[in-house]
Amino acid sequence: MKKKRKQPNMSEKLAALHIEIEALKGNPIADWSVVKQMTPEQINSLFEWNHVSYWTWVEEAEKQNHPSIITPLYIRQHRERTAKIDMPTIAKARRIAARRPEAQAEAEKLRVVLGTPPKPKKRKMQSRGFQGSRSFSGEVRWRKRKGD
Repeated sequence: MKKKRKQPNMSEKLAALHIEIEALKGNPIADWSVVKQMTPEQINSLFEWNHVSYWTWVEEAEKQNHPSIITPLYIRQHRERTAKIDMPTIAKARRIAARRPEAQAEAEKLRVVLGTPPKPKKRKMQSRGFQGSRSFSGEVRWRKRKGD
C-alpha cells in the first residue's frame, strides 16, 4: 500500500505563494537553484507585511489583520515605505488631532451616533432668474416689475 503525500503546511504554502507572485511580477526572489535550497522559513523571512490602512484611521471594529488590508513587501521596500510615506502621514494625523481635541471628541460622538461623520451642508446661491421671456421668433419681452 502506497503512502499518501503529506499535505503542505501553511508556511510552505505561503513560501510557494511568495515565489510565484514575485516570479509573475518579473522580480524573482533568487535564481531557481538557490530558491530550491532555501527552507520555507528562509523564504518567508525575506518579506514583511505592510498594512494598507493606517492604524490611527481605522475604526475599532476594523482593527484587525484582515487579508484585504495587508500586503507582502520585501524588508527593504517595507522599511522605505514606512519611513517615507507611512510615518509622516501618521504624524500629520496625530498633529491635527492634537491641535483640535474638541473637534476630535465631537467627531467621535457623531461617529458613534451616526456611524459616519456627516458632510457639511453647502448653501446654494439663489438665482434671480431670467427677467424676460422669449417668443418663438427669438424676440425678448421684458417683464414689468411689481413696483413699476
